[in-house]
Amino acid sequence: MPPTLHDRACERVYPCCVSDIFLSYATEDRERARAIAQALASRGWSVWWDREIPFGESFDRVIERELAAARTVIVLWSRASVDSDWVRNEARQALRRGVLLPAQLEPVALPLEFSNVQTADLGDWRPDQAHAAFDKLTQRLAHLVGPMPTAATQAEERLPAAPEPGAHRAVEGRRAGDRADMRPKKSLWIVLALALLVALGGAYWATTGSGVKVPNLVGMTVDAAVAIVGDRGLVRGQTTARETEASPPGTVVDQSPSAGMSARRGSAVDLTVAAVPMVAVPDLAGLPLGEAKAQLNSSGLKFGATSVTGLFAGDESAAPKVRSQSPRARSRVARGTAVQLGLVHPGVEVPDLIKGTLAQARDRLGKAGLSAGDVEEQVVAGVPPGTVFEQGRPAGSLVARGSKINLRIAGKPLAATMPRIVGLHWSKATEILRAAGLTNFKTQGRLTKDVPHWQVLSQSPEAGTSVSPETRIEVVYAQQERALPVDPPPRSKDDAAKICPAVCAEQKMKWKAWFAEKPMYCYCTL
Repeated sequence: MPPTLHDRACERVYPCCVSDIFLSYATEDRERARAIAQALASRGWSVWWDREIPFGESFDRVIERELAAARTVIVLWSRASVDSDWVRNEARQALRRGVLLPAQLEPVALPLEFSNVQTADLGDWRPDQAHAAFDKLTQRLAHLVGPMPTAATQAEERLPAAPEPGAHRAVEGRRAGDRADMRPKKSLWIVLALALLVALGGAYWATTGSGVKVPNLVGMTVDAAVAIVGDRGLVRGQTTARETEASPPGTVVDQSPSAGMSARRGSAVDLTVAAVPMVAVPDLAGLPLGEAKAQLNSSGLKFGATSVTGLFAGDESAAPKVRSQSPRARSRVARGTAVQLGLVHPGVEVPDLIKGTLAQARDRLGKAGLSAGDVEEQVVAGVPPGTVFEQGRPAGSLVARGSKINLRIAGKPLAATMPRIVGLHWSKATEILRAAGLTNFKTQGRLTKDVPHWQVLSQSPEAGTSVSPETRIEVVYAQQERALPVDPPPRSKDDAAKICPAVCAEQKMKWKAWFAEKPMYCYCTL
């Protein structure tokens, strides 16, 4: 490919400094960059990669000069280079000029603005082996820079030009002061140079055709910009995303060539399109809820809903901490995204104390950073005395360190005298029996009109009899109401009004009520 207008401009500004290839890479990848540079140089292209700065010149100015002058820029992406501001800036400049050729040295997430550019995978490339991706890269280079020089052309470039006929006589003439012979020859060279420039200009305009004025596309949607580009005889080039809040997403914020410039028909116009600003989600694991909210706010994100585990009613002794989050840490999301948090109470786990002795319970609580609270003793049939049969907090629940756990243990059975409960309301009779350590009782209701509902009618054993906690107590109490089952159950109150009176009459009772919550019963009274 012949030198472009950009190349000729660079040669005028930076004479003798135009490289075919500018190689951009991170310092950590220097050895791999060296191998690639040598492979490209062996094919005849000039490569600027070593970055040795001449004495008396600043580093950034030399880089800027070589980057602007190079005919193409190869960027080597790696974990190190994606985090390098130098490499990103060099790639951005090359993309703006339309001379970017990216390649990957290893699997890595590319910066967003370069993710749409086709990238050569050189992860397994070796200098001494054939490689399809490297071959395609060199083919693209040949298209952008020009074909690889052959041995013949390189040899021809190295040979000195043959002397013009009569050169020795011209020298002798100059030595003798005969300058008149040189004037016609100098005029001839000027005429030939002008003719060559005219021929080159004609060839250039013959191949490029008439110029087209590039339209202003900034502020348009991509579809509208592409339509206008096509109407002007141009084509859509590369589309690059730029995160910004200044323009609506999907609108053009920059273009290359710029509006008003002249371009040949069929040229590509590169577009830079506004994208929603993306931010990295911070890692919130283990942080207190208040601190996690502050980090989300400073990152431009919102606090979403939370799910809490391990908390128990009434305990606010310690703030919950973040256990999980969605989206995950270090992922990139749009600014303003709500982050959901899963929280956990930072307490200690209550050990299982059931069936252990009081001493064992105290020991387990102490090791967990807890202590025993109130200890209540109660005679329980079938439970060995001194054994824990109930604990104030369930095993496995989380409580604040230092909390007290109430315990109930089985007491020793004592000989007792059967109390008199006949004539008492059943609730009062139950309280008296439990206080005496008597919990093994059987109850039965008996319909009667003469005694109030729930009043005890009879007891066995009789009052004053010696009993123990294992003694079975039988109690009969008065009933004036009864729930009688009915099948099939009524489906509504009106349906019950038709069915329940007959059901109650069979037991010589009157229908009193029916409840939709328990539709299978008719409530009857004497």
